[in-house]
Amino acid sequence: LHKEMRQLPVYALVATRSGPKLTAAEGRANPLGGNAWTDSGVSHLRAKASSIAAFADLLTKVADRPVIDGTGLAGIYDFDLTYSSEMGATLAYTTPSLSAALAELGLKLEKRDAQFEILVVERADKVPTEN
Repeated sequence: LHKEMRQLPVYALVATRSGPKLTAAEGRANPLGGNAWTDSGVSHLRAKASSIAAFADLLTKVADRPVIDGTGLAGIYDFDLTYSSEMGATLAYTTPSLSAALAELGLKLEKRDAQFEILVVERADKVPTEN
């Protein structure tokens, strides 16, 4: 095994030109993050008293690549997104896409590349075991 730096595709969560429209949370940041779930083809992301970085980590759970914070915003916010998932195509008329739901908050995902430290497995040997 060894570690090395590699350039990998990511999404950067950034503010739109109109600026973020986020609801500031009161109190301390929630260290538990938030929840992501799908119900009947409609997906939900909810995070209370979350930093933007923690919300980006939550978005990573539903995106096809890691999401990093590119907003430069400090503070804690409440997030509540409802959007149509790919499986819920018939609901697309009544439920916005993830991009549209983020746009309502003044946020968007931009494709970028970022450096990550990864663990490279050079070799793996199978150890025989007795039956």
